[in-house]
Amino acid sequence: MNSALGRAGNEERMVTVATRITKIHIVEGFDILVRDHNGKKVSEAEQGIMGPYDYKAKLPDKKTVADWIRCRFEPNFDELTCEVLDGRGWAADPEDTLAVVRASYFGGE
Repeated sequence: MNSALGRAGNEERMVTVATRITKIHIVEGFDILVRDHNGKKVSEAEQGIMGPYDYKAKLPDKKTVADWIRCRFEPNFDELTCEVLDGRGWAADPEDTLAVVRASYFGGE
């Protein structure tokens, strides 16, 4: 095995939940709260439970929060659940469009 690849793989497995949340925010323009399947908030310091988030472009604004969770979060992090947070830090309604959620970070909605 290529040791450089092995190191990269190990580093990816050691990523904290906070690092993955930050990556999602950079790509998507909103924050999330990660929970386990029992509904308990997952510590942002926890390592190795969230794999890569390889998307380079945000899901289109016309899509809903529920669409994002179903299309992007669940396929990548199937052992976890999440809430999409608006700019006030409150859980967004699943039927809100991503445009509304993203605007809330800049004083909209």
